[in-house]
Amino acid sequence: MKTRSFLCLALLTFSPAFVHAQKDDAKPDPIVSSLGATGAQAVLSTFFAIAELADLYGAKAYDKEKATQLAGMFASTTESAKESLTDLIASDKLSKEDNAGIQEMVVINDLLGKMASGIQGFIADPSEANEATYQKNREKAWKAISKFLNLEDK
Repeated sequence: MKTRSFLCLALLTFSPAFVHAQKDDAKPDPIVSSLGATGAQAVLSTFFAIAELADLYGAKAYDKEKATQLAGMFASTTESAKESLTDLIASDKLSKEDNAGIQEMVVINDLLGKMASGIQGFIADPSEANEATYQKNREKAWKAISKFLNLEDK
């Protein structure tokens, strides 16, 4: 587990996703850089937390009530993040490149919300269709996160 944590930290720290296109003499905006780093940490951590919730529910470590509550918490926090990031884009205070990165985080948070809602749907009705919906959203979310963090070829 320590190795996985270290790997994730290293990927976040050195990921090219946080290098903004700028003039050679320009310094990165520390606010935008911090937002990018914490945003990346948030989407990656949320992805693994939701996936772990699904696995723990499947292993019967959580009952329906607790798993539904936790999935609802993830769905609502990703929705809040999505709304806040959308407001930031609408403020027109970011560069074109930074706007594009924030838009990617909006998309990822939407997919994470669908992933969490998929768990809720599966808990309510453990059908193959609901399991397939969850898995589809899990795969889409991971693909978007991998692209965002430039992990696709690693």
